[in-house]
Amino acid sequence: MHGEVRRLCMDYMERNRDHFAPFVAENFSSYVARKRQPGQHGNHVELQAISEMFGRPLEIYEYSESERFLFSSRNIPITPLDVNIPIRLSYHGSSHYNSVVDPFAPEVGLGLGLPGYYSRGANNLRDAMKESEDRSVEQAMLESELALTDIERTEKEISDQVRDSARSVERSYVNEGSRTGLYEELLALEGI
Repeated sequence: MHGEVRRLCMDYMERNRDHFAPFVAENFSSYVARKRQPGQHGNHVELQAISEMFGRPLEIYEYSESERFLFSSRNIPITPLDVNIPIRLSYHGSSHYNSVVDPFAPEVGLGLGLPGYYSRGANNLRDAMKESEDRSVEQAMLESELALTDIERTEKEISDQVRDSARSVERSYVNEGSRTGLYEELLALEGI
């Protein structure tokens, strides 16, 4: 994704040369060619281009003894239902930016190519987790019922086999004429 965003950013800057060239100290074409190369860090000019391209405001923070908020490209407060989630960055050593991400909020990637896209946010994740858990419980219950049904079916088959076997033995005794039935044979064995 990083390479694609880099390419899109540099393409956007080239298409809007008149807007961005005054903020670049070197030859604009050379600058864009250099920034297209992997490993070249972006700066405030690229950040502005990305903000414009994706319709997302910027928030930039810098470490200090107390929290220090450096910049925001909009003046309105952010609400939980904000459509265009800001690109949040930390600024280090007066030369480098890093992404600031809340690992518990599914904002990563929102807005890339979809300015104005609205997601239900963290509720989507919670709903998906609950739905997955519910499905797992339902599946476990179904498997338990099927297992019980299999046990019942197996017990019935065993009962049927025992009954059929007993009838077969009884028939063989009757056919031999030695006894009239299995019951009488068992009585004889008991000595009754």
